[in-house]
Amino acid sequence: MPFASFKNVKKRFTKLHKERSQPQRRRHLGILPKQQDFRLKARDKELKTAKIRELRNKALNRNTDEFYFSMCNSRFDVERGHIPSDIEKNYSDVHIKSSFSKNVTYLQYELQKELSKIRQLESKTNFLQSKLRNSRSRKTPKHIIFAETCGEMTELHCLYTEKTQLNG
Repeated sequence: MPFASFKNVKKRFTKLHKERSQPQRRRHLGILPKQQDFRLKARDKELKTAKIRELRNKALNRNTDEFYFSMCNSRFDVERGHIPSDIEKNYSDVHIKSSFSKNVTYLQYELQKELSKIRQLESKTNFLQSKLRNSRSRKTPKHIIFAETCGEMTELHCLYTEKTQLNG
């Protein structure tokens, strides 16, 4: 076993850290804070101080001429922060009815738009279907007929148009 010596060295240099427990007479004070707890608290404090530092710098670099309408529409309380002045607006019955009617008319408008889109799509599909049917039923004749005279040509043309009118 080549690693037997390593095991002995490992035991010698790795020291187990044992934290003591809370003494019996101080049990009523709760558990004893351990190093992990201290690390968590320290990390939390670092984050909070960094955030405060960042906010302080932001306040120093703020534009004094900056304006928002919420500055006029709210009041500031030290404990509660910004409080909107129009927390509860009392609307009259007429105002509520008019807003409902506006909503209904808007919905009707949207419905009409969608219905017109549906009609357009249906007409396109009907047009394509009729075009497909026509292309199947009315194929151009594949026979080439030669006429020697003009009279014979008009006679053949009349026969062809009569056939297409009877079929169509």
